[in-house]
Amino acid sequence: LQVFAGLALAALLAALGAFLYTKRATRPLKSMAAAAADMARGDFSRRAEVAGGLETEELARAFNAMAEKLQATENGRREFVSNVSHELRSPLTSIHGFVSGLLDGTIPQEQAQASLRIVDEETTRLSRLISDLLHLSRMDEESVRLTRTVFDMHEAMRQALIQRINDLDEKRIDVDVGFDGEPCWVDADRDRV
Repeated sequence: LQVFAGLALAALLAALGAFLYTKRATRPLKSMAAAAADMARGDFSRRAEVAGGLETEELARAFNAMAEKLQATENGRREFVSNVSHELRSPLTSIHGFVSGLLDGTIPQEQAQASLRIVDEETTRLSRLISDLLHLSRMDEESVRLTRTVFDMHEAMRQALIQRINDLDEKRIDVDVGFDGEPCWVDADRDRV
């Protein structure tokens, strides 16, 4: 009877030990599964618990490193979308401002031709930006080509200010720019500048 009781106690202790060991070993795996579920929903902030055996800890560290890279990629994607939105909004705002000014008479008739020229340039720039965006997924770093031309940076800055004149007026911002008398020639991609 004592032998059976001893065996039963040993079996019970072995089962309890196995249960505790299994629970301890699977806790990091459950943590990784929960973090993976969060990632599938777009939340990359959760990390797996680094515990358990050597292999489980190594797996958890690798999982956490992957989660950090995914979070950095997602942050970069969001920043890229924000920048693209701003870059597309700028020419649209300029076009809208000049067309509205022409339609409501804010821009005098004698300035209509110059305003339409700016609208034309902004439309061309917007078209190039959209084209670049559409080709971005297919472009390698080496294949990105700049459309370099020699242009007067002072004139480019002057046109940029003219294109934002409605925004500046609306926000009551005065801009004082003092260019040198001579042009400032640069060799660059004007649209990207």
